[in-house]
Amino acid sequence: MIIPVTVRGIMNLSKLSDENLEVNDSNGIRRIKIKLPLPYLEITVLIEQFAELKVINESGMLIRLFGKKDMLSFLKNNADKIRNKVIEESTKTGLIEIAKDSARNFFRRLLLGMGFDEAIIYFQESPLDEHVSPLKIEERV
Repeated sequence: MIIPVTVRGIMNLSKLSDENLEVNDSNGIRRIKIKLPLPYLEITVLIEQFAELKVINESGMLIRLFGKKDMLSFLKNNADKIRNKVIEESTKTGLIEIAKDSARNFFRRLLLGMGFDEAIIYFQESPLDEHVSPLKIEERV
């Protein structure tokens, strides 16, 4: 079964402290080093993405018809499996690296625009599992 999910990378800067910043001003060159947290991945499934789900056997006979309630129950019962699959696929496809590159480019432009001559951005390392939300199941209202 293929389950469409939306994965959004979020930068949580609430725990950024002086320990994560190093500013150097020597020989007329202003440098800044900043250590950012890993992007946080938020996983969402929109229940509207599922039309009626039909289970058909090899003979082409309809075995079961899943409605919205059935899909909601299925998603809730399998939320951890879906989350783990997203983590696995995020690693395979390089999603975290893409999110890191995007954050690095954003902060580099921001810091250079603030007058720094050089901006070095790197990331704290920790297990990816700590940076992925539980599965969120949403309905559009």
